[in-house]
Formats: sequence, C-alpha cells, structure tokens
Amino acid sequence: MPVPDPFASRAVLVGIDGYAHPDLAPLPAAAAGAHRLAELLRDPSVWGLPAAHVTVLGADASMARVLGAVRDAALETTDTLFVYFAGHGLRDRDERLYLALAEADADHPQIGTVPYRALRDVVRQAGYRARHRVTVLDCCYSGLAGAMSVGGVPTRTDLAHALDESAHSGGSGPAPGLPMGARTGQDPNGYADGDERGGTAGGGDDYGDCVLTSAPPTRRSFVPRGALFPEFTGLLISLLEHGVADAGAELSLEDAWRRILRRMRERGSPEPQQFAQNSVAARIRLRNRAATSPGRAAVPTGPAAATSTMSAAFTPAAPTRPIAAFARTRRPGDSAPGKRFDNGPLAVVDADAEDGRVWAHCAAGAVLDCPARTLDSLLEWALTRARLGAPRLNRNGREADPLLVLTAGAAVRFGLPARPEGEWASGFLRLPDDHEVLKQLRQADWQPTEHGFGPWARLYRPLLGGRRQCVQLCLLPWGALDPHYWGPTAQLPPAEVARLLGTYAERVITPHGSAAATGLSLMTALRPPTRAVRDERTGGWVSAPNPGALRGVVDCAPCEAPDGHPMLAGLYPPSHRRTPDQVLREEAHRWSRPLTGAERLKAYVVAIRVTLPLTAAASRRRVGLGAPVHVERPVFDKSLPGSWLVDLSSVTLDDRLPSPFTPDGRPPTGAAWYTTPTLSYAVELGFPVQPVEAYVRTAGGDYLDPWYKRIRDGYLATMADLGVSAGLGGRELLDALAVHRQGDPGPARVLDAIAATAEGGVTKLGEGPPEAGDGPRRPWSAPQRATWRPDIRAAVVATARVNAHRKMLRLARETGRFPVAVSADRVVYASDGPSPLDFLPHTAEGKPLPGTFRLGISPGLATHAGTRTVAWAERMREEHGPDVNIADHIGGNTPTADADGG
Repeated sequence: MPVPDPFASRAVLVGIDGYAHPDLAPLPAAAAGAHRLAELLRDPSVWGLPAAHVTVLGADASMARVLGAVRDAALETTDTLFVYFAGHGLRDRDERLYLALAEADADHPQIGTVPYRALRDVVRQAGYRARHRVTVLDCCYSGLAGAMSVGGVPTRTDLAHALDESAHSGGSGPAPGLPMGARTGQDPNGYADGDERGGTAGGGDDYGDCVLTSAPPTRRSFVPRGALFPEFTGLLISLLEHGVADAGAELSLEDAWRRILRRMRERGSPEPQQFAQNSVAARIRLRNRAATSPGRAAVPTGPAAATSTMSAAFTPAAPTRPIAAFARTRRPGDSAPGKRFDNGPLAVVDADAEDGRVWAHCAAGAVLDCPARTLDSLLEWALTRARLGAPRLNRNGREADPLLVLTAGAAVRFGLPARPEGEWASGFLRLPDDHEVLKQLRQADWQPTEHGFGPWARLYRPLLGGRRQCVQLCLLPWGALDPHYWGPTAQLPPAEVARLLGTYAERVITPHGSAAATGLSLMTALRPPTRAVRDERTGGWVSAPNPGALRGVVDCAPCEAPDGHPMLAGLYPPSHRRTPDQVLREEAHRWSRPLTGAERLKAYVVAIRVTLPLTAAASRRRVGLGAPVHVERPVFDKSLPGSWLVDLSSVTLDDRLPSPFTPDGRPPTGAAWYTTPTLSYAVELGFPVQPVEAYVRTAGGDYLDPWYKRIRDGYLATMADLGVSAGLGGRELLDALAVHRQGDPGPARVLDAIAATAEGGVTKLGEGPPEAGDGPRRPWSAPQRATWRPDIRAAVVATARVNAHRKMLRLARETGRFPVAVSADRVVYASDGPSPLDFLPHTAEGKPLPGTFRLGISPGLATHAGTRTVAWAERMREEHGPDVNIADHIGGNTPTADADGG
C-alpha cells in the first residue's frame, strides 16, 4: 500500500494542557504532543500533509469546536482521516468514556467534555467517503473506546493470543480473522461483519477504521517525569521522528503500534490497545525516516523510566535525566551510525548535580551520554564523536559548526561561572583572559575568536587534515538567549530547549549569537563570497569570487558613514550634527497627525501591522556589490544602486499623508541625500529628480533575495505550526490570529526569533559604533567586515517605507481614507468598526483591492495590530501632547473599557 494521499487526507489534533477543575492537573505535555505530531504529519519525510489540512486545537476548544473541526475535516477526506486527542480521560458509572476539555468537571464527566460516542459518530457519519479513519486517544481509560462498539472489549489474553499467532505464522499482520486488538466483527465505529463498508475482518476490502488507545479501559495513562510528551504519544513521536532501521521505506501503523506495545510492556506500563477493522492498521503506511535517511537509527528500547500518572501535575525536574523510552542513548565508546550530522545541528548539554554525569540532548531527538570531564574534551567530543552540525546552505558555502548549549549545571561542571557576578556582569560580558578554563583551553590548542569568551563563544584550533576545527558555545545562564524574543526558553527543560533551537536551526540557520548577528551570517551562508573553480593552467581547484556576493571590505561614501566613522574625522566641528545634505538618513516612518472633524465622528482607531516589512523589501532588491563611485551632476538612473543628493522641497502631497521622502513624514526643506529606491518612487509619482551629486555602484545584484526566501519560508512554516496558514485571509485569518499564541508556546518563541533575525540582520548591515554607557568601551570592528554595508541597509529600509506609502496613497485615492499615525510597521486608520475589514477596500467580487494593504501573514501583507476608541486617541493627544504617536501605544485587539480609559 502506498502512503495515503496527503492532498485527499486530513488531520485534527486536540491537546488540552490546562484545566479549571482543581482535581484535573495541568498537562502541558498533552498540548506539546499534539503540536509535535502535527509537525511530523506535515513533514514530507513522514506524510506531507499540507498545512491547511492539519487542524490543531488547544485548551480554548469547546465540544462544538472540536466536533465541528472533525466534521469539516471528515467531509473533505477521501483517503485517510486522522483524529488525535491527548488530555484527561473521564468515565461514568456506565463505563462510558469522556474526553475532558478545559472546563471539564471531574465529578460530573458529562460536563465540559466530548463524549467519545459523539466523536465516534461524527467520524463515522461525516467521514463516509474516507477510505481510512484513524482515531488515536492518549488519555486515562481510553480503552473504553473499544467497549463502546457493538461488542465487548478485547482482553489482554486476546491481545497476547493475536500477537503470538501472528508471530508464529511469520506474518506482520494480525492473526487470520482477528484484527489486532479487536474481536472478529467488533469495530469501534459500530460496523459488524458483512457491513457494506466493512466487509469481513480478514477480507480484502480496503476501507475501514482503526482506533489506537494509550491504555486499557480500567487503567490510567502516563507522562514520564521530565518528558515533553505523554508516554504513548512520546513513543509514537519517536518512531515517526527517527524511523525503524531495516523496516523498509514505509512504516505501517500496525508495525508502529506493535513496537510501542512491546516497549510499554517491557517497562510495565499499561498496555496500549488497538481496535481495527479490515486490517486497516496494516494498510495505513507512513514514510520511514530511517530508510529515507540512512543515518537515522531506530528508536531503542531501554529500562523503565520513572513516571507519574496523567492525573498528576507535570513538574519537570532540573536537570532531568534522559528517559530511555524517548531517546537514543549511546555509550561513550559506541560508534554512532549514519551520516555525519545524524544528531542534528546542536545539543543542549546538562549535568547531573548528584553523580556528575553529562547528557547531551540533541535537536534530532537523541540523548547522548557524554564522557567529557573538561571543556576541551567536550569540544573534542563535539567535533569527533557527537555527529553534530548542519549541511551548507549554499554549494559554495561551509557546513555549520556544532553548537553546544550549556545549562547552568553544565557550566559549573566544566569550571565556568554559573552566572555573571560583580563588574563582570555589567556591560561587555566576557570571561577574563586569566580564567582557569581559558588557560586549559589554550594548553589544548583551543582559543576563542577576537570577540572573546562570552555568552556566545566560538572556539577554534588549527586545521586538522584540512578540516575546520570550530565549535560554538551558547551559555544559557549568561543570558545568551535574549528574552525579548526567546522568552523564558533558557529556563525550559534541556530537551525542550533543544527542540526549539533545533527548529530555528532547521528553518533559518544554526544560531551563533544575537538575532542580528545570526541574521547577518545567514546572508553570507546563502551567498558565500567565494567559490571553487578549476584553474585552466594547472587543472587544480582555486578560490574565485562568487558572482552576486559581497566579496570584500569596501569603504562607504562619506554621506553613508555613521557618526563616529574615521573618515569623518576633521570634516566637521566637534558636537556638530550633520544636516540632511551631509548625511543619508533613510529610516522607517514615525509620523502622526490630528484627527479631522470627520474622523472624530468615527468610533474607532484601528492599527494594522505590515508583516516583516524589511524582509519583503529585500525581495529582488538590487543593491550595490562594490565600492561607490563619486559622480558630479549625474542623470538619475533607477537601475544604479547608490546615494544621491537631490532637492525635493518643491514636491507637494496631501498633508493627510506622511511625506515618503523623510522618516518623520514632514516635507523636505532643501537638498538631502536619498537612496535609489526613494528617488525611484519620486519619479513614479511624476516629480522631477535632478541630482547635484551621487555615489553610485556600477556593480549590483539581488544579494538579499535568497535571504528573503529563507526567512519567509521559515516564518510561514512556523506560523503553520501555530495554526495559521499562508492561504488564510479576511475573517478566517483574523480569527486564527486571535488564538494562534494560546497553545504550545514553543512555536511562538521560534516565530519571534525569526522575526528578530529578519529585522536584526538588516540593522546589522549598518551597525554603528558602540554607544557610551554600554559597558567597557570596545573597538568598533564592524567596518572591517565585508557585510558592513550601511548603503544596503538604507536601500532596504527606504524600500519598505515607500512600499507602505504606495499602499497608503492608493487606499486614499480609492476610498478617501487617510492614515492618522504611522510607526515603522504599524499604520493606524479611523474606522466605523473595530476590525481592519471595516476600512480596507475590496473589489466588487469581494477580493482585496490591488495596490492597497491586504491581510495575510506573508512578508509585506498586513495583520490586525490593535483597536482603540477615537475618544482614547483624542485623550492621548490631550494628555501627552501633539507629538504623541498613537501607533506606538494602540496595542490590544479589542476596544475594551480599559482601553477607553487610556
């Protein structure tokens, strides 16, 4: 049987992590499992379901919403319907199963739950066209799902008998006439032998149903202590993530269930159940990652791990020992099978305070027993035995260095301070050169780069056999992960930190510094400066410039140089503030105006936010690749990247719009320096452009285009994890965005990190000198790197600004609506209603009007950024003065009473 057609299949996954009833403890592992399963089902190496075909619901889901989502998915399914639930399971006196939602009453299971019978009926009736219908229940008493069919429930003896018969017969399927986990003629959706849909259990009909449960009817389900997922779900995730060696290109649901059963039986856990019709479990097959990726090892067995029931609170220990059931644990002397980067780009290293053992939680899911006892031996282990790293992003680039993320326990274990203290904790955080650890590293030929040993430390030693010898360290207790976008990630269990950083690394690049530094490095990784070419004279390979890349350090033009640049020394008096005709100032809009009389009569002010505006501006943006050439009295050429001195003070526009030529939105008052994108927009508007002088770059290209695509794809994939697909629009999009951060917080942190990488990378192109007060004064090294290009940053920022202005202008011309405030990516309009849909224009067919703001999550499209009342806007100006920009303060999504009060 082939893998089910992903375009004819659907999945609905429900993970409930929080409960209102005091007897129902929180289950963050349930929601985490649902989200991770959704990721795997969308992964082409497992199944490849389109993001729009996967629905993930969390604690905010009601019974109507759950059943409605299942109904909608079932009606659209012609191949395989997959329904999953994880959370608390309740039962009544009649032994009926109820799936507990957030408002469930533990004493009265009929309240705040989804009765399993109702779910079963919806799956059966709405999914009448589906070839296969699979329901997976990971909750206490989930085996009752079998009892709620026509007949009874299979006993453990039945299960053992079926397993033994199948094993003795040498086949991989169930014993003849007995579907695994179900008696003949008993199927969880009420089909009996001979049903027109079911046929006989042993027959050849391809249609059928399958229910997998985590426990028998009278037993509870478990969450291993410190684990990310419930026990049954965790084993299923492990199988899908790592595959099964020697099992062929595909893995059947039957085979997966058998392996999970075997492992849970070995550790003495409640045995999972299977109720199948027509051997459906053997017919449904997903791709086996171990076969498609030869370096992947099968999920191992191991000793039983300490567990707590799902009715107990989930309180991860710190640090946590790996649980063998979820990890591929290797002994120090074992040779790791498979490809070079089998364990992924990074590992989170943790140490047990009691016995000193060191564990490495890898992004790829393995937990390795690390033999290192000193920091230099840890680096050696990372390079030679851990199989960490990532493939190059460009054929001419280099592979990513292994990243080791050290917890506080690991830092102490390897002789590093657990946290900064005293003067060292302020300003430019670096380990002193005379620290004992640095002495040990030097003795082993390791040394940090010129940036020193800080929260992100890159350590290297001489080449060995022509191979690069470099390892990146990330010290969590030193504040390496900026909480502004990573949130409390540094305080999470090591396995969860590895999962989040691994997702970021897979979708963007292995992190090795701040978001800005990583974003800048991504540009180089995607467009390396050199490439290998064959020398025609010698026939050997030599290094040559890579077309379209930044190939070396170039000086900027004087007008492009930030204050403090050496080339400005002696040009201006001390404390002189350069004027627009002396310095290029291309920045985002920050502008506001008073409301007109007509606008004051409206009820609301509504803000929209442009998604990743700098990323969108980088798309196909032609930028200069070489040094600037100074030209007197040039003719403006929009194909030439550069900086131009032009007087646009005669240009007049409606004062209800910001000027597109200045960051503050005020009209220019004389000659000023502008980038090519700004002047191209002036020409587009019909204004004459007559430069006085210019610094142009004759060599140009779309250097940032691969960077744009990488950021875009990573951002959209992460939004899909949060339940928001790129194809959504209008009300459907706004509804999805209103709840997209209410489930598993992990993807939201990855999303924020990707957004920070996009903005920070562009900002880093024009990095200025360190400001006074930032700690010990350090050298300004930015101008010595090839990627220090303030001209490129200016061009991208200018493009983003004029892109937004073009849409504001079109909207004003078509509807007569003008913005009342703009702040970088946020634009505020007065509106009769509280939603962007109340003022954004549409065509007669109901589609967004071309050329104006359009709702969406792709870079350059817009989302709802907040709503307040007009009264609030007026009060803000009264209390804070006319210069207040309400776009900076609007916040929220609904005009509440608190919002009205300011």
